[in-house]
Amino acid sequence: MSKTRTFAIAVVGAASIAVAATVVLRKPARSEPTQIYFQLYEPQKVVYHVHTGGGLFGSHNRDIVSIMNNHVRAVGEGLLDLRLVLQGAGIDILQQALKDKKLADAITDLRKKGVRFLVCYNTLVGHGIDYEKDLYGVKKEDIVSAGVAEVARLEAEGFVYLKF
Repeated sequence: MSKTRTFAIAVVGAASIAVAATVVLRKPARSEPTQIYFQLYEPQKVVYHVHTGGGLFGSHNRDIVSIMNNHVRAVGEGLLDLRLVLQGAGIDILQQALKDKKLADAITDLRKKGVRFLVCYNTLVGHGIDYEKDLYGVKKEDIVSAGVAEVARLEAEGFVYLKF
């Protein structure tokens, strides 16, 4: 089983660099390609809008955490400004993290990588939630006055909108 890495770098113009990375991971099966090409991404600003709960066993919350980790890994730490705006049933991810150490650890790790978890104040009031005791790791600076208004504000600042 061969594990080789090849990197080809092409400089285009004075200000832009095009990079293509080829990685041979293992001997492929007949139907699989021999090489996998990875796109290197420019810095990104993205807002994930979450307004649905984690589902019966929290699988939706685990999916969101997995997607965020993949996104950070793909773009690179320090190159991705990722905000998660939680409103309505979407705050479930931070409620579940109080009881699920694995989820709590994953959220802590994402925060260390720069991901911001923003919570809608209207949701807190409407559901009678005390953010300090009912939500995992939420601080005063994580509260936004209205989830949808925050999403719109971030979009106006150039963030790409993804709905979950």
